[in-house]
Amino acid sequence: MKKVVNINEMIEVIKEKTRWSEAILAIELGVDSQNITAWKRGRIPRSKNYKRLKELYESLISKEEKINKPDENKDSELRQELLNKLAKADERLNKLASDQEVCYKNLAMVNAQITAWNHERHKLVKQLKELVGA
Repeated sequence: MKKVVNINEMIEVIKEKTRWSEAILAIELGVDSQNITAWKRGRIPRSKNYKRLKELYESLISKEEKINKPDENKDSELRQELLNKLAKADERLNKLASDQEVCYKNLAMVNAQITAWNHERHKLVKQLKELVGA
């Protein structure tokens, strides 16, 4: 929905965006600078002058919207790309945490086997010493 603006606002926006003086704006519109001053004070321009003023205003606003829109799209694309990368990082971290848990279980099992085999070895060495010493 477009914002409703009065003639004075249109003139000020045009001057701001183009950096024109009122005299230059008057030349561009094909009127005297006195007309611009009168319009700013509330006098209604003729329909053909109003139409030119409005077309100039809308073309400047339209250009600004087109210039700003790619930035919004670019930001949106960048935001989505970052969210996708973040999701992949989270997925990888979850997989690594799962792998780590399996490794801890395997390590515990290997440590238990090492302890059992050390105990068995110790028992066998003791039996061998008893046999040799006897």
